[in-house]
Parts: sequence; structure tokens; C-alpha cells
Amino acid sequence: MFKKLMEILQRENLLKQSVDTLEIMLKKNRETFKLVTDFLVIGKEIEKNIHNEDKKINRYEIEIRKKILEHVSINPEQDVTFALILLGATRDIERTGDFMKNIYDISLKLEGGFSSNKYTEIIKKQINIILEMFDLTHDAFINSDEEKAKKVVQMHKNKVCSRSDQIIMDTIDDVDIKAKNAVIYALLAVYFRRIGAHLANVASSVISPFEKIRYIDNNKELSDI
Repeated sequence: MFKKLMEILQRENLLKQSVDTLEIMLKKNRETFKLVTDFLVIGKEIEKNIHNEDKKINRYEIEIRKKILEHVSINPEQDVTFALILLGATRDIERTGDFMKNIYDISLKLEGGFSSNKYTEIIKKQINIILEMFDLTHDAFINSDEEKAKKVVQMHKNKVCSRSDQIIMDTIDDVDIKAKNAVIYALLAVYFRRIGAHLANVASSVISPFEKIRYIDNNKELSDI
């Protein structure tokens, strides 16, 4: 169904413009995630203002909403399903941008820098996984690639969630690390999990019927795993 809906873009200019803007949002958030995690891990300075970058993403979301509303107003009986899918995907992508600010802000609070330990090693793996998920989500949505969409969902379920849980549970009882750093590691795990969930939501729109987008495994919501 999704592939058929994407064919609409060949004739519906406003929806095509909206998808183009959504693609920009995905690419920019992927770029920003790389910037903030490079700052976290290796202390690489960021030349951009992260909070301003998030405001740009918010403006893109507003732009897409306006175009979709205009399209539906002009063509109330055409392509409503795809318009709704596009709105949902836009919201999820915008939400990934919110966590970039959080990652950057708590990186400033880390004591002793990003020293090597079992948590930072897991965090580095999580970063690489999420970067790959951004790329796969882009290809899955823009090119209607179901295999890549399935891979995003499975990566979130089997890699991001399990490793985030490991960090959260282990830091609770770890008396060998500073309390502030334990909190930061746990928060990073939560942020990575949320970013992964939003990317998986976007990917699920490629492979699931409209009523089951965001849900897998006996109607369990992606954000809950």
C-alpha cells in the first residue's frame, strides 16, 4: 500500500513538496546527531547552535502541516491516508530533533570527560547503530524500501532497547562511578531509546497498514519496547 501511495507524489505537487521537506528534516537531524555525539565522545567543537538547529526543524514541521492542510482542503477526497502517514512521520522526525538538545546539554555536565568504561563502550555502539538507523529510515521512507524498514524496526527492538536497558539497570547499583555520570549515562540510554523508537515509527509506516503503524508483536507499541 505504501508503495502505491508514494506514486501519488508524481502528480500531487504539495505532497511531493512535503516529502522533500521531510527528507531535509531527516538529513539535518542525522547530521545534528553526529555533531552532538562527536562532541560527547571526542569533544569535537560544534560550530552550529544546536538549539537553533532544533528551531529550524520545528519550522519545517509547521511548513509540512500547512502544505498538507492545503492539499486536503483542495482535494478532500484524495490521498487522505498518505497525508495522515506523512503527518505522523513528520512528527516523529521532529521529536528526534528534540533529543539532540538533550544529548548536547547533558554532555556539558559529564565529569572527567568521556572516559573509557563499560558504559561508554556501549554508548559508542549505540551511536553507530542509530546513525545507521537514520540512513536506513531515509532510504526506507523515500524509496519505499520494505526490507530496510524492517531492519530499522528490528534494530530498535533487538539492539537499541536491550543495550539501553543494560545501561539503565547496571548504573542503578554501580557504586564505582560518580553519581552524576551514572545519571548522565542512564539519560543517554533513554534518549537513544526514544530516538530509535521514533525512527522505527517512521519505518513502520512503510511496512504496516495504516491502523497498525507504530505497533508490532501483538499490538505492542514501538515506543514501549
